[in-house]
Amino acid sequence: MAKEKKEVVKFRSAKMRLLLYPDDPSHVKALERIKEDYDHAYILHEAEEDTKKPHWHVVIRFKNAQWNTALSKNLDISENYIRNSNNLDKALQYLMHFNDIEKKQYDISCVKGSLVDRLKTSINKVDRTEDEEASILIDYVVKSSKHITFAEFARYCVDNGYWATYRRGQNIFRLLIKEHNEDLCRLELRRKMEERLEHEEWLDNYNKSTGEIYPTPFDYKQEKLDFMKKNT
Repeated sequence: MAKEKKEVVKFRSAKMRLLLYPDDPSHVKALERIKEDYDHAYILHEAEEDTKKPHWHVVIRFKNAQWNTALSKNLDISENYIRNSNNLDKALQYLMHFNDIEKKQYDISCVKGSLVDRLKTSINKVDRTEDEEASILIDYVVKSSKHITFAEFARYCVDNGYWATYRRGQNIFRLLIKEHNEDLCRLELRRKMEERLEHEEWLDNYNKSTGEIYPTPFDYKQEKLDFMKKNT
């Protein structure tokens, strides 16, 4: 079994990095459990010049911060193989050795897991300005066809790497969301009023005797007149 000789430090985090080895059965089982139970991304790296044999790099994201010792117990591996991650995007980019030209470059197709979309976003984000990110968030609000909660919007920003832009302009985004939701309420009220008016007009053109609905009041009155003439 491969061993890491680094000192184990207990920590609590919502993002962790793992180093696992395919030739260790316990690591193979741990990766399978990660695939089933955790929000993750992983990649298999080839053996490197520093004698490191083939290995998996894994990134896990939790909804709430967890202890590394708890994850170690759940996966049945040593804490030595678990590291903290302060920046999710950088941890994901490292899976590909993105912007690290001294190491072998891996294509994004080699990365697997539920966090791949976040990795794609983080790579595309590298050359984006704050103005461009703000424009993306504004479009997300104004083009939405449904009501947006602040919690949903905040989660979207976190999941797609826009948190810093949102945090700096959160008062403006809150006003935009409020305005968007109010506009939808007005449209919904107008739609219901139009349906009610249409329903009332429909009642005026409804023949209770035959159950027939006429497209206009004139058609209804003409039919009623013809019926009276026929029966007199």
